[in-house]
Amino acid sequence: MKTYNTFYKNKEEFISTVESYNIDKTENIFVQIFCGTSETDYIKNLVKSVKAVLPSSKILGATTCGEILNGEVSEHETVVSISVFDKTTVKTALIPQKKQTTHEMGVELSNAVFQKDGKVIIAFIGGKYSSGSDWQECLDGVQSVDSEIILTGGVAGNSTSFDENIQLVNADDPYYVFTENHISEGEAIAGASLSGSDLIVHNEYNLGWEKIGKKMRITKVENMGSFTRVYTIDDIPVLDLSKIWFKVLILLCLHASYS
Repeated sequence: MKTYNTFYKNKEEFISTVESYNIDKTENIFVQIFCGTSETDYIKNLVKSVKAVLPSSKILGATTCGEILNGEVSEHETVVSISVFDKTTVKTALIPQKKQTTHEMGVELSNAVFQKDGKVIIAFIGGKYSSGSDWQECLDGVQSVDSEIILTGGVAGNSTSFDENIQLVNADDPYYVFTENHISEGEAIAGASLSGSDLIVHNEYNLGWEKIGKKMRITKVENMGSFTRVYTIDDIPVLDLSKIWFKVLILLCLHASYS
């Protein structure tokens, strides 16, 4: 497998980039797209252009709130990751939420992308899900079909950012997921399975958290069944504490921007 990562600016530059990589367009190609623009027309044209340049490719994508390329974070850009395989096959699907539960959506996706010798499913969840339990139920549904398959992926973002007055901009933009054939119109899960007898898959994660501030004790919680709700930390209501630390974060960001 070989993987090439690049920004997408326009079709002409993309053609030039693909040619510079000497990619065999007839091979098994998997393209992941991380799009900083929450506009359906842009996404549709983007997918159309990628398919025109790489006609055999399978595509899985999501809108983002910040994109990462070569260790650098950007905003409102489009990052394209092209993986070229010799033997591995890729199968994609998008499951919109209709009347089924999120768990049933996960089951549907797993069945839709099922392949013999499947080793991994990459899944992106789109739409404004309100609680983490929804995500977990959806993922549980995916793995209920095959508990041995590795599952990875993430949740779509949107093009939210801060203006010069530190006010949220575009906070209500949609969260989209998409494949080479479909783009979500509401709550949905999109995924791709990678299959091959010679394919070896390992998974790892790094949350990237760094310790800041003092240690605090959670002083009041309530078990809500599928999750635990925290009410107070050091006997301070969580909302009040969040306001305090949000102000500290803004001050740190302002200091960094002027230094």
